[in-house]
Amino acid sequence: MPPIFDTDLPKTAANYAPQSPLAFIERTAEVYPNRLAVVHGNLRQNWLETFTRCRQLASALEKHGIGKGDTVAVMLPNTPPMVEAHFGIPVTGAVLNALNTRLDAETIAFMLDHGEAKVVIVDPEFAGTMQKALALRTSSAPLLVINAEDVLYSGDSLRIGSINYDDFLATGDANYAWKLPDDEWDAIALNYTSGTTGNPKGVVYHHRGAAANAVSNILEWDMPKHAVYLWTLPMFHCNGWCFPWTVAARAGVNVCLRKVAAPEIFEAIRSHGHGDVALHYCAAPIVHGMLVNAPDALKQGLPRGVKCMVAGAAPPASMIEGMEALGFDLTHVYGLTEVYGPATVCAKHDAWDALDIGERARLNGRQGVRYHLEADVRVLDPAKRVAVHQLAASTPEMVFALYQAAFAVITGALIVGSFAERVKFGVTAWFCGLWTILVYAPVAHWVWSPTGWLNQMGVADFAGGTVVHVNAGAAALACALAVGARRGYGKEPMIPANLAYMLIGTGLLWVGWFGFNGGSAMGANMIAGLAMVNTQVAAASAAIVYVLLEWLFRGKTSLVGLATGAVAGLVCITPAAGYVSCRH
Repeated sequence: MPPIFDTDLPKTAANYAPQSPLAFIERTAEVYPNRLAVVHGNLRQNWLETFTRCRQLASALEKHGIGKGDTVAVMLPNTPPMVEAHFGIPVTGAVLNALNTRLDAETIAFMLDHGEAKVVIVDPEFAGTMQKALALRTSSAPLLVINAEDVLYSGDSLRIGSINYDDFLATGDANYAWKLPDDEWDAIALNYTSGTTGNPKGVVYHHRGAAANAVSNILEWDMPKHAVYLWTLPMFHCNGWCFPWTVAARAGVNVCLRKVAAPEIFEAIRSHGHGDVALHYCAAPIVHGMLVNAPDALKQGLPRGVKCMVAGAAPPASMIEGMEALGFDLTHVYGLTEVYGPATVCAKHDAWDALDIGERARLNGRQGVRYHLEADVRVLDPAKRVAVHQLAASTPEMVFALYQAAFAVITGALIVGSFAERVKFGVTAWFCGLWTILVYAPVAHWVWSPTGWLNQMGVADFAGGTVVHVNAGAAALACALAVGARRGYGKEPMIPANLAYMLIGTGLLWVGWFGFNGGSAMGANMIAGLAMVNTQVAAASAAIVYVLLEWLFRGKTSLVGLATGAVAGLVCITPAAGYVSCRH
């Protein structure tokens, strides 16, 4: 028999409502209809007016046949229509696709087709790109193009749509019935990742996730009621980190900013940041750096206590110090397109204020702890599938890929040394490319992947001794045998053409080797230090031993022998650089 609490207590409209950020603007328009909602140039628009325009947009879209599951794309800067799009489009059941205004026409065309857009709203600044994108579409499905004119835009105005945005809104009903989705799992937005490894990848947001992240923004930032929010962050980026919905929930003020530049940002802060509530803004590290490094003349008269949020990279000490000098309070968050923008926050502690700037920068550089309304955040070891300690350092995938690419490049370079002056450049290029794909990549997988057969046999290669040096040595020997001996080999001494360059090269190689061996520890830890010590000892010892052997067998020493011994020592220690230790 089921428990009494599971009997005759079904989910109904009286006790359950789907979570959606669309409820935020409806409530704010009811409770604070006359509070300022949008600032754009001379435009001042309250929340009732903004809500009414969103209802008109929704009604006009429905009259055009837009409904649940349809996609409406927008290519807009941070202007009032972009704010309205975050409410007026999804309330119809349609999905908002905010296009990155920095992309080229080919990528935009792909997104329009892939997302199956039926309507696109475009600002005149991007009409040229959109016109090219429309011509590149492979889909023959009809697409309504709406021109979103902006009085603050002073450039060339290209009209590619069949109707203007305000005229389109005029066809809608200002009393349109505002409704939440039947299911909070319904899609609210479609965003795209950068597509660095091919076409952009679509990411779908649902109403529940958007509402949860919007509220988490309030909780993590202690964002007060009627907060003033300056739009320095593009709303096309993860739907402005969900802040269009956050600002609506707080009955705040959207200060639109068409152009992100230091003079415009500082002027907006001076104009709108002197009220009772602190001004807030979000931006990438490059924007914060631009403000810190701006001429002092631009920084005059700024209010203290501006709240700023940074994501994308840990704030360096210079940025933290610069923000403090401006009187700005910096919060570090981290996230992804796939998780609605910010997902973790570096939760600051009062005790940090007493620390020096270097230590504060280290602590603020942490990617943080989970947002309030997230169930869990963890970093998993890709090999062991277990959680990494929350204070442990980990290597970003892009950094690891770049590091591995450096190994692949140097392996090819080592092979080329066996025949460089005897083979044409084109042949060399083809050889390196094919060899990297057909030989290097499989060997790297066999040795370094936990599932590789050599790895499972116990082959240990700390920093490329097997994958790079043994592999390259075998290939170089095979190439030398195939090409044949150098002219004069065995008859003339093969002395380097320039001993000075040889020693400089050896020294650079020696120093650079610390990076390969120490960096292979994937962290600033004891193993990295051990690898660097072993690298130094091995290279120095081998150089000394080689010179002594020369003296014993030839009766004299040479710089070539010194360099040869040093390089031999570097090569030999590499596979075990992090494993060799002294026993006490």
